[in-house]
Amino acid sequence: MESNLIKLEKDFTLQLEQLQNQIVSLNLEGVYVGTDSEEIAPLKHAFAEGLLTREMFSKKGNILIGKIHKYKHTWFLMKGKLLMGSPTGNKEITAPAWGTSPAGTKRIAYVLEDCIFINVFPDLENTKNIESIVDNVSFDTYAGFEEFALQQNLIKKIN
Repeated sequence: MESNLIKLEKDFTLQLEQLQNQIVSLNLEGVYVGTDSEEIAPLKHAFAEGLLTREMFSKKGNILIGKIHKYKHTWFLMKGKLLMGSPTGNKEITAPAWGTSPAGTKRIAYVLEDCIFINVFPDLENTKNIESIVDNVSFDTYAGFEEFALQQNLIKKIN
């Protein structure tokens, strides 16, 4: 059962990567990737010992595509409503809500109401350097995550 879910997650993530690449290749106004996305989804950051808390505000109507996370992490929806796409289907999430995202996940969300979304990530070396932390906890591609996960024996090779 677990290997079927991992395969489903991989297939979903690869399809989401293709969608993201196609959207970006269209060079449309209003499409933002990476740090440019802060124009439509501004971020705030706070640190605690060994942790980065990242708060994002997003307006109704935005479509958000996240990075692929290296580690399981906790998230909170403090305000608003999202329609979250995942390999097991779409789920409407209404604040207040919280949960965990498994390692290797990439998600797409449609913002149904203005929202405040928070992720909590490990700052493994307590650097308090946002760019370094993001690089240490996420990947831009599934291939990067898969290579890491195989090296760490977190997953077995799935074709």
